[in-house]
Amino acid sequence: MIFNIVSMISKNEIKLIFVIVLLFFLFWEYIVDLQFIGEGFQYFQVVNGFSSSLKFSHDIFARIIFIPLQFFFHEKVQLYMLFMLLFMLSINIVLYFCVRFITKNTLTAFFTTLFFSLSHIANYDMFSSGGYQYFVQRATPFLPLIVSFALLVKYFYSGCKFKYFVLSLSSYILAVLMGFFAIWMLPLFVIYPIIYVTYKFKRNGFAILKYIIISFSYLLSSLFIISSSPFSKQEMSPIQMLIKKPTFILENIAQQFSVLVLPVGSYKVLRKFFDDSLTFQINPVIEIGMILIFLYLIFIGVLFLKLPKLRVLILTLFVSLFGILAINTYLNASTVMVSFESSRYFYYPYFPISFIWGITFAYLYKKNTRLKLVVILLVLVYMLNNYYWTYQNKVKDEYLHNANKDILNFFDRNKDFIKNNPTYIYLPSTLGPYGVEFVNKFYGSREHKFVLENFEELDYQKIYEQGLKPENLYVFHYDQKKQKVYDLTFVSRNILKGVYETNRKSSL
Repeated sequence: MIFNIVSMISKNEIKLIFVIVLLFFLFWEYIVDLQFIGEGFQYFQVVNGFSSSLKFSHDIFARIIFIPLQFFFHEKVQLYMLFMLLFMLSINIVLYFCVRFITKNTLTAFFTTLFFSLSHIANYDMFSSGGYQYFVQRATPFLPLIVSFALLVKYFYSGCKFKYFVLSLSSYILAVLMGFFAIWMLPLFVIYPIIYVTYKFKRNGFAILKYIIISFSYLLSSLFIISSSPFSKQEMSPIQMLIKKPTFILENIAQQFSVLVLPVGSYKVLRKFFDDSLTFQINPVIEIGMILIFLYLIFIGVLFLKLPKLRVLILTLFVSLFGILAINTYLNASTVMVSFESSRYFYYPYFPISFIWGITFAYLYKKNTRLKLVVILLVLVYMLNNYYWTYQNKVKDEYLHNANKDILNFFDRNKDFIKNNPTYIYLPSTLGPYGVEFVNKFYGSREHKFVLENFEELDYQKIYEQGLKPENLYVFHYDQKKQKVYDLTFVSRNILKGVYETNRKSSL
């Protein structure tokens, strides 16, 4: 599918793709210099054999992909980050071609990809927070998902050629096998056939049954694959939650919707304004979300009337958006209810939003010169606002990345000595337990001990009893107030020398 489209690219389209790539690197090139933070080191933990590392779970692809990544990249963090950046770019390029394939419109593909690829809300937490596990668990399955959706649409508009359905379902199953999080996109695949058969209604009962079977094939395959996942074992079923907590679900969806569609950062102004009002009794973001949902219903109605060829697609995207937000609510309510900026849980729902905006802006751009100027202005505002918030958060999080970069640079400089001598290294808290696994994997041996501050006290008497030479002791401390890692090795070695001297005198 993609190869057929690529072969028909025009010179103008090459320019559009070039703009997408250029803006992408302008926004995200700094990712190459980031570090693993916290659970970002998760998949470096030592596993007991090949079979254990590949045991089926919600993150099986993340475990599989780290086998070749570690083999080729070793301890070179920048190579892992470069791989993530290039994979991120690949997702956006494939997204462009899939949207073009679905809509037969290069402008729609361009605007959709632009909104999605430059979104701070959708991308920052997923790719820039140092949580590499988010990328390998959640972003990687998105690639086969968008291909699967494009093939599903192709199936219906190709006279129902069975091969497209088989390819679509296969691609979807691959995505779910790659990671449990792929089911967040399930509403798209269930809803599209239902809306298609409703809008293109035929009296042929067999045809209706066929579309229903197609719809449920995605649902049933998802349920079968994730049945053994711990995420499938919730306190209550979706139906029970719908019956017992309808208000909670609606409010949660409204809040997520407002965060997704409002300009980044605007919630701060809204909350400050409403919190000062004595008459305002509920979360202002929820209140705003309810209003926005109503306005978007009108907006979708207008699009439905203006673009008859895209009616099934537009309705599917809009209804599926709420389905994805409902899944967020069911599985991660405690997280999304406190998410007002970028979140990994907003990555999937931002796809239908970007697609709807892409369709809208492409339509307006072609209307007349004035609307064309308005579209260009709005896109520029969108880009500048998202760039501003991405830069602000990058600066805010820099201290963590710098702290881990400093300690890993120390290991790179001293790895020959460390590997050939018994050492005791007291590591800063910024690395976290998984970071200790990383250090132990690439720099450790049986004669080394890596200890994480805040998890174990630095006991000089105990170190003395182990017979460690003072020159083989390294101590690093992370100062939370100053947000900096300090090398306390010189001071600590002197303290250990003092312990040796004290014990020597007492033995005389």
